[in-house]
Amino acid sequence: MNHGIEGMITVAGYHRLPDLIAVRQFRPRQLHYILTPRTHRLRDFLVSQARPYCEFVEVIEIDAFKPFQIFRVCSRISQQYQPGNMILNLAGGTKPLMLLAYEAARAYQHRILFYDPFKRAFTVLYPEVRPLKVTMNFSLEEILEMLSYKILENRPEEDFESLKQWALRIGKNIHDYFRVLVEMVQYFSMNPEATVESFELPWQPTVFELELLEESKLMMSEYPDEIVRTFFAGHWVKEYIYWSVKNYLEEVFMDAVLEHIEWDMQFKIPVLGVRQQTLYSFWYLWSSNPAEIRDELVEIRKWTKTVGQGISKNYLFVLLDPYQHKQLLFMARRMHIFLLNIRELPHMGRILKIQPFMEEQGVEEMY
Repeated sequence: MNHGIEGMITVAGYHRLPDLIAVRQFRPRQLHYILTPRTHRLRDFLVSQARPYCEFVEVIEIDAFKPFQIFRVCSRISQQYQPGNMILNLAGGTKPLMLLAYEAARAYQHRILFYDPFKRAFTVLYPEVRPLKVTMNFSLEEILEMLSYKILENRPEEDFESLKQWALRIGKNIHDYFRVLVEMVQYFSMNPEATVESFELPWQPTVFELELLEESKLMMSEYPDEIVRTFFAGHWVKEYIYWSVKNYLEEVFMDAVLEHIEWDMQFKIPVLGVRQQTLYSFWYLWSSNPAEIRDELVEIRKWTKTVGQGISKNYLFVLLDPYQHKQLLFMARRMHIFLLNIRELPHMGRILKIQPFMEEQGVEEMY
């Protein structure tokens, strides 16, 4: 087992990623976890995740309302290491706890840092303030494992690659096809066994709408009825999102079914991806009913709450214009969900480009 540093003190927080990314990157020979009553239930999980990377793991429980306990504990541990051979990881704790832990480690000239999920990097606080890049590359499964999730199933890419060009074309030209697509979703929801050939528009189609109808009939000659019906019943949205974000994210899964390791909780996420320790989830709802959209936001919130603020970016596409429904828009923002009109689908690349990569920010790679 290769070790990077001699020791590390981690003031454990409610969110697990800051605790465990530091352990995997710095690989301390001895790890000292400090837990409060709020975080002591994470004890077994944190220890099991850290053991493959450390020779010795110590768990110390303190009273959050007696902050000087942490000063004495950190001072006792800090004096066991030569200056610079230990890192204090401020992953959690109240402000008094973090401040006293900081003072104790600084007194023995040890390095102090914390993980900033918004920057996807560490911020070094001592001996000088500067950013420090996460050098580890984590797969989506590893990120989920550190968050206490596991992937039960997902849809293999070959199952929908044949429909890729159809989905990309429809999504790119959604402004021209929008009325037809909405009508199709309503039609197939009311007539689940109907064929595409039986679908007719209640208005005189435009040139673009007529083109889409002709293409849908062409698909009938290439694919089974059920696949084409499902595709035009709204599933093309998932496939469009999958293929349009694939070049911007490190890994992408479609129809990912996740289960929380500890809680009896499952989520089925239409499109789930990861980039630089940040999870991206994409959802859609073919509805302009504010009550239905509100219910969907509440369901997505269950996912965002367990993942934690800053660790996930979540997008919900709906039929209505969010800026015409300010209450829904503000509700989504409080839940850390981007609420977008489904007509914004062609701009997925531009939306994701808002976040620059760490290399573009000039973050240092090595301590």
